[in-house]
Amino acid sequence: MLRLALASGLLGVGLSLAWGAWIQTRLAQLQAQRETLKVQAHALAAQQIRAKAMAQEQQLQDRQHARRQEWQTQREQMQAFHVLLDAQAVSAGLRVLRWQGDARQLVLHIWLPSAEDLPGFMAQLVRAWPLEWQLQTLGDLAGTGVEAVFEASRPARNGTGARP
Repeated sequence: MLRLALASGLLGVGLSLAWGAWIQTRLAQLQAQRETLKVQAHALAAQQIRAKAMAQEQQLQDRQHARRQEWQTQREQMQAFHVLLDAQAVSAGLRVLRWQGDARQLVLHIWLPSAEDLPGFMAQLVRAWPLEWQLQTLGDLAGTGVEAVFEASRPARNGTGARP
């Protein structure tokens, strides 16, 4: 009986040691997996940060390109507008009395020798700079010509910063 008890005790100790060793091995494996997952999570986070930075950089480049395109279009419109004013000065005797603009509105105050020249000038004005030009004031200078003030509202910028 003592042998049986001793054998059972030794078997119990052996099983406990084997079980403890298996638990230690399994715990080490799980800790290694945890570290691997941590490294993968950090790598994924870094990759997401890089992807977000690249997307933001692309958005910035797209906005800059849109601004360059808008600036180029405005420059071309301004050149066409000045060509029109120069041509009208030579052919119809136009004089620009005031020309100003800001981000919202343009104002053109002119003098023409004759009121008959006004419709043709207005048509050319719209072709040269296609905004909704409106004749604000018209004054006949008793045989010495007419003064006219034109105004145009610039289109509002959309959400991206570019004009539509």
